[in-house]
Amino acid sequence: MKRADVRIRGNVQMAGFRTFIKNIADSLNVKGFAENVEDGSVRVVCESEEDAIEGLINS
Repeated sequence: MKRADVRIRGNVQMAGFRTFIKNIADSLNVKGFAENVEDGSVRVVCESEEDAIEGLINS
């Protein structure tokens, strides 16, 4: 089991972005949360097997 704390920058605080991330995470059996950050980025903290986290990051 691995844990990742990822910051996503760019045009990411649009309606539905966190839902998009959640749907991918659910399909990969990755658990965690995503939150908007004041600087306009989104922070994603997740736990799962390393290959599942890599799949989420590379999606």
